[in-house]
Amino acid sequence: MSEFGAAPLCWSVAHVGPIGATALDTAIGYALSSGPDPKDPMSLGQPPVHLQDFHNLDLNGVTLGIYPEWFDDAAPEIVQRCKETLQVLKDAGAVVKEVSIAGLEETRVAHAITILTEMATAMEPYYATHRTDFGYATRINLALGRAFRSRDYVQAQQCRTESMREWDRVFSEVDAVITPTTGCVAPYLDPRTTSHGESDMSMLTEVMRFVVCGNLCGLPAISFPAGYTETGLPIGMQAIGRHWDEHLLLRLANVAHQNVERRAPATFYEMLTSEPQK
Repeated sequence: MSEFGAAPLCWSVAHVGPIGATALDTAIGYALSSGPDPKDPMSLGQPPVHLQDFHNLDLNGVTLGIYPEWFDDAAPEIVQRCKETLQVLKDAGAVVKEVSIAGLEETRVAHAITILTEMATAMEPYYATHRTDFGYATRINLALGRAFRSRDYVQAQQCRTESMREWDRVFSEVDAVITPTTGCVAPYLDPRTTSHGESDMSMLTEVMRFVVCGNLCGLPAISFPAGYTETGLPIGMQAIGRHWDEHLLLRLANVAHQNVERRAPATFYEMLTSEPQK
């Protein structure tokens, strides 16, 4: 997907993609916005966009990988709902195979170093004169990024290469890897953070635990609903695929969409009205 016009904030790990209310919405958005763009040289090597078998809800012949230690490293309610959604995919014919994935912690650190270093570099021309224009949380992140050394960044890219090799090995065994989307549900935001900022690396690790590999290695991934907590907070499941296998990930999301409970938010806006509905 072309990134022409997107701010080059963290150029090697920032990716654009569609967000939709349903799997079909997302598939349409992907089909319309993907493909080669002469204004973005990085997009010119992309193969033709297609949605093969999107409406085929029979997953026979599809093998899904689960790394149990990783999958289970989330809040109990998230793990339970995701296991139930995984059963939906199995009932549709998918085969589930246990896999192992080496270097997850190293990949997490490399991901953080890469993002923060690139972000600090991109903002360097504005830092002296506009530092106080940034939000407090952004200032904290920029300060961390400015503290890294060139050697840290280079070693992070070496780790990225090793991680890409590891994922190539995993995808020689399975068609996609299934995880929760996050390790925790949407966290409480303390009102004091708007005036003082916040650096809660423990919470950030929980939120981003399952997304860093796909992001750092450039692997396509999709998040789709997997149910709710007892308090009504939404839970997501993630599927990570091989490069250019977006069509399979969208198909998995579509199967889940047909069989997983969806609730309207407590307050939402109808598309054709301006009044909130309750």
